[in-house]
Amino acid sequence: MESRLHLKKRMNRNLLLLVILSSSITLAWVLATAGGISWDEKGNDWTRTLLGPRLETPLKTVSYLGSHVGAAASYILLLALAKRVSGWRLMTFVLIIALLELGLIEGTKEIFQRERPFDVGSGSSFPSGHVLHMIVFSTISLLVLTVRWKNPIFLFVVSGTFLFVTIAMAAARLYLGFHWGSDILGSFLIGASVSSLILGGWAFARTDLSNENQ
Repeated sequence: MESRLHLKKRMNRNLLLLVILSSSITLAWVLATAGGISWDEKGNDWTRTLLGPRLETPLKTVSYLGSHVGAAASYILLLALAKRVSGWRLMTFVLIIALLELGLIEGTKEIFQRERPFDVGSGSSFPSGHVLHMIVFSTISLLVLTVRWKNPIFLFVVSGTFLFVTIAMAAARLYLGFHWGSDILGSFLIGASVSSLILGGWAFARTDLSNENQ
């Protein structure tokens, strides 16, 4: 009886997370398709004025971390870490998240086909795959780290580092003219809801991983 009640609570929680995800994507779609948004049109110029030309090279470097090559390299390192700290089960979980992230980014871009602010490259402007990758990757990385390391100061520093890089990534994509401001905001909304789904899936699927390390 207790197990059924516990399973029902989990299903209700995951259903709520799915509603949050769909609502976030809907809101992000409204932001990405609404016309005449003055702050959206001026966001790139404002970012360039604020950051100045001296930061162009560092911002390009940060932006590269979210490219297909950078994202693949980061997940390869995380897969190796997951295998080392807990074994194949955790490694498989990370791999599934990586594939789902890729499908979400590419699928959403294919659906919206939004033009980029400037002629800086091909592909859809919405969502920002770089920002969305950083949010999802940060979430799953922290989950992997908490399996082995419990020090709150260490986890706080790592979380702060991920947050800084994510914000820098968003600023870089605006500065370089690859995205509208609403692309970035929509990506944060989707990323936050996807992270909630990851946390829900983690709580639902995990076993006592710490026992595997003993």
